[in-house]
Amino acid sequence: MTEYLLIQERINYYSCYTKRLMNGFCEELQTNKIHFKRLTSVIERLLMNEDRLFLNFLEDEKRSASYKILEYLNAQGEILSVGKGYYSLPPERNIILPDNQSVVISSLKMNSNKVGIGRLTETQEAISLKYNQYVYLPSFQQVIQYFVQQLTDHHDVEPTEIIQFTERGSFKLNNLKQLKDKEYYILVFERSIGSQIKRERYFAQWKEKKWFVAEIKNGLLLRTRMALRSRKGLYSTYYFSAHSSGFIEVNLQYSLPKEEDILMRLIATPKENKWTKKYLTAENQIENIRAILSHCELKEVKENAIYN
Repeated sequence: MTEYLLIQERINYYSCYTKRLMNGFCEELQTNKIHFKRLTSVIERLLMNEDRLFLNFLEDEKRSASYKILEYLNAQGEILSVGKGYYSLPPERNIILPDNQSVVISSLKMNSNKVGIGRLTETQEAISLKYNQYVYLPSFQQVIQYFVQQLTDHHDVEPTEIIQFTERGSFKLNNLKQLKDKEYYILVFERSIGSQIKRERYFAQWKEKKWFVAEIKNGLLLRTRMALRSRKGLYSTYYFSAHSSGFIEVNLQYSLPKEEDILMRLIATPKENKWTKKYLTAENQIENIRAILSHCELKEVKENAIYN
């Protein structure tokens, strides 16, 4: 079994096991939410005999492998974080893909798909969502417009880094004399909080010899960077290639924003859990992959490609 297929097989197993475990706890305790510690204590025992490759996939400096499983399932909508460490089990939903194929998530049935966490189905479930309702996909123009509307000159930001975007790429600026009036930048500000240093990032405009800023939150940094690159006519690329497993490998120049990554994992398996640049998918998902990647303006290149 190849690395990709083993990873997806284990994801499918823990997804089904965790949801059934939650369902059992909810019935036993007569509740609709379960604290993560009840779940991780059981999952940790299973992980003691887990394949090292899958443990490496889950490895994180700050989180246990059992908690990373919960995070993975929550990000994909298989389970739902409801605050204060509690998770609930949402109803089955039918996600309609760009080409009108459908996948089911949050089902108590085992997913037998070899790639992707979504279980392919030909029937419509009670709750159906289009892929762009399941995940909000703001365009790059919408991202920039959002931050422009939030800009303010009432702040205490003194940037330690200034990132400039040009037709040649993105660069750190060292000389304030190079700033252009009314141009957009990303600023990094290291804020002291007690003995800790917190790195904050801001969408910024240099205007009338002062900074107007809006903080970049909620995982929007990568999407914002890509939006500012796109504004200068720059874009990232990807290509498809044959994989020894018989499936299709998606090769990215750079990692995806979280929104497209979530959609990709419905129908493809990531090589790494964090900042992956490779996925494995089935041939019948090629057009869906193209549609998903078009939302962040990636361009397909033909070198090394097997599909036009």
